[in-house]
Amino acid sequence: MSETHPTNGFVETVAAPRRVLVVDDNDATRRIAAHRLGRDGVLVVTASSGREALDRLAAEPFDLVFLDGMMPGLDGAATAREIRRREDAGASDEPRIAIVALTGSALPEDRDRMLEAGMDDLVAKPIEPDDLDAVLARWLSPATPARGGVIAPVPHPSTPSAAPASLIDPDAVARLGELGDPSFVARLVRVFLADAEHRIGQVDAAIAADDAVGLSVALDALESIASIVGASALGRRVGDLRAAAGSAGSTRALAPSGLASVLAESRGPLEALLVS
Repeated sequence: MSETHPTNGFVETVAAPRRVLVVDDNDATRRIAAHRLGRDGVLVVTASSGREALDRLAAEPFDLVFLDGMMPGLDGAATAREIRRREDAGASDEPRIAIVALTGSALPEDRDRMLEAGMDDLVAKPIEPDDLDAVLARWLSPATPARGGVIAPVPHPSTPSAAPASLIDPDAVARLGELGDPSFVARLVRVFLADAEHRIGQVDAAIAADDAVGLSVALDALESIASIVGASALGRRVGDLRAAAGSAGSTRALAPSGLASVLAESRGPLEALLVS
């Protein structure tokens, strides 16, 4: 996409900003991805669900889609399949759009499921600036490979279970500081605190209803936002629940989740970021 501007009798061709759609049901993830992509000169549009993403794609053109792998309702894999179905059924000359999965899971079966659904690449959550730069270089550069070529992802190693028993991860806090915008960091922490309470409610409701799928989706979202702001104690408790859910015969056996008390302990240090 390009625009033309007359300059002293000549016509100057200026490349229009590349358009990227970020799809994630987690508000904090959308904000941080949009903030970092915007610093690279990308025009960013966000969507909070698979259905909203499909509506956006039907209404306006995009060069790249970042798509959350786990969302309630229409999840990432189902959304990607529908995008590909529409492309195959249409008569448009537009190139096949690149779809990059956003995933907090390093499990091979989850990675394979997303790639088999028609996604082209993966970025692990929490999102690292270098990962975003690498994706933009692969899919938005002039040397972009043909659409549909799958690039084998290299997920971040999972955090060791014997992590230090601190409430806050200083490395994650330092990464937030690298954004260079204290007001943005403050807004992000406020979003986290509100969203974390909401997600904990979803976890407890899923446990009470013996809803394994709903529990997995809620834990994934909560783990992601905990990683973004460095709420390491909360992230470890999420990991413990995820591991216990894999061996328990019923999710009700996980009650009480203990997440609310861990968040209460973490709230003070997190709120201190707002005035630091």
